[in-house]
Amino acid sequence: MTNYSPRTDELIKAFPERISTPPALLLAFADWLAARPWGSVGAFDLSPGWSDHMIFGGERFFRQFAFVVRLPDGSRAGYWLRDDRPLEQAPIVLLGSEGEAETWAPDLPSFLVRLATADFDDSGPASDLMPSPDDADPNLRGDLAAWLGARLGASGADRLKRPRPGEPDAFRDWYLTGAREPETDLAHDPDTQAITKLLERYRPPASAAPWDVTTLSVGWAGDHVEIVNASAGHGAVPEKDALLPHLAALRRKGAERTPGVGLWHHAWITIANEDPARLDAIYLFEPKFFLGQPPAEAFRADQRSAPRAARRIPDWLAALLA
Repeated sequence: MTNYSPRTDELIKAFPERISTPPALLLAFADWLAARPWGSVGAFDLSPGWSDHMIFGGERFFRQFAFVVRLPDGSRAGYWLRDDRPLEQAPIVLLGSEGEAETWAPDLPSFLVRLATADFDDSGPASDLMPSPDDADPNLRGDLAAWLGARLGASGADRLKRPRPGEPDAFRDWYLTGAREPETDLAHDPDTQAITKLLERYRPPASAAPWDVTTLSVGWAGDHVEIVNASAGHGAVPEKDALLPHLAALRRKGAERTPGVGLWHHAWITIANEDPARLDAIYLFEPKFFLGQPPAEAFRADQRSAPRAARRIPDWLAALLA
């Protein structure tokens, strides 16, 4: 049986640059976890990560989160740092792979107490934090409770703060409202409207099902730009020259809106039968180029033009920038 393998040295990448060192309790928990069998206090990994795709336009919000818990289904949990609140006041929230959004605890100590007492519902992403039904699997939650008691003291380890059913959840409310702002902004942007007109011939008929869409792939690095029809053999799109100034404007606006986010290198344009064209910018995953890979210098040029913050540079891009 393997142990948990938290990368303590990597946890700093979960936090915005204004936080130079992860919380001492988080680092101590990572050290404690490393000596325990995987799954003995929940099926999860302690590792940094933030996928913009969990929220449309999520690149705008990367400074508001420090996700440090990864669940098997791809869900993430961690700090919500909205309004630059102090770490000790930052709640621990879940952003689920199926659109779940909820507050798990008002702070890290309370979350660890919930973890030690298996105080979660046995459904949805939280079910992975519950004890295994197999009696043969190790359950070290008692050990975690004892460790927390020694670290926090009786007053800290005995507390159990969690949202009660029916109580307002500020994070869920934000997810249902504020997290939708990028989608609304993009739909009303004049460059999006111009792109929609240019691509009108790709629109499915009104009778088409919602999933019957046309998808274009945009790969961009430096001066290397390709736009192909991913729904029809990845052939070059003849409207490329007309689309370029509008895509360039949207790409630049994204970088200027959130300093440190950088320029995206891949995007999908989706044309459905009714709505405006939808541009899904891909920042963190390795870009797809179908007509030829651009040189590393093209990526370096974009980094010079709109520098990415350190935590926004994934391994594949770091290798190109080196």
